[in-house]
Amino acid sequence: MIQRIEKSCIFAARIMRKLVAEKEDPTLMTKEEFFAKIERAEKQPGKSFASVDELDQYIRSL
Repeated sequence: MIQRIEKSCIFAARIMRKLVAEKEDPTLMTKEEFFAKIERAEKQPGKSFASVDELDQYIRSL
């Protein structure tokens, strides 16, 4: 019985490894994409806030 469970666990682990290897993480970006995003952000006007309340109000409005 224990050997059967071990075999099932090994089989499940193999399947999980294949699934993980096949999926790409959509949140990752290349080095070039990252620096392009930084350059775009530098060109946009920045925001500054006089107080925490003003910042909080801005964030809640988004």
